[in-house]
Amino acid sequence: MRNVYFIAIIICLASCKQSQKEISKTEDFKIGLEKLVLNSKQKGIEYYVKINIPKEVLEYKMTYIGVIENSKKEKLDFVYSTIFSGVYEDSKRANSIITIYKNQERLGHYYVGGGFNKTPIITENEILINYDDDCNQSTRISFRDSIPQKIFIHCKEENGKMLGDLYNFEKQN
Repeated sequence: MRNVYFIAIIICLASCKQSQKEISKTEDFKIGLEKLVLNSKQKGIEYYVKINIPKEVLEYKMTYIGVIENSKKEKLDFVYSTIFSGVYEDSKRANSIITIYKNQERLGHYYVGGGFNKTPIITENEILINYDDDCNQSTRISFRDSIPQKIFIHCKEENGKMLGDLYNFEKQN
């Protein structure tokens, strides 16, 4: 059974409409949480943060999934994050990313939609992803030679064709 750490943070916002400055603060907050998880180096532990906002749901679940050493002997760290948001608890949406860091610098991320039922893991310098209960395929992604610009996450095979989703690497600005 995985350990889950709960962190309660209360943030009061005067309005539901966010200005550009507030959106920037939200992004800074998310990256700050990522860095806390990254610095913990506690592989596989889920960190959970719930933001208390009136009439809204905003929750972060983050996991440090490990480090991969590429052929250039550079170490790449990976954080898997899911952000839950919405108006009601029972109708919140999930948005997930796999973020890559090198030397504590955020290189970028893959937006991977609603996420996976199982947290991705690192085995043999590859990320192993199992989509969800409806899929019967696993995907191994190698970072040995470079960071792939596109990754294809397999779901299932039907009539000789592999079905799944394609995601792009979005570099940090």
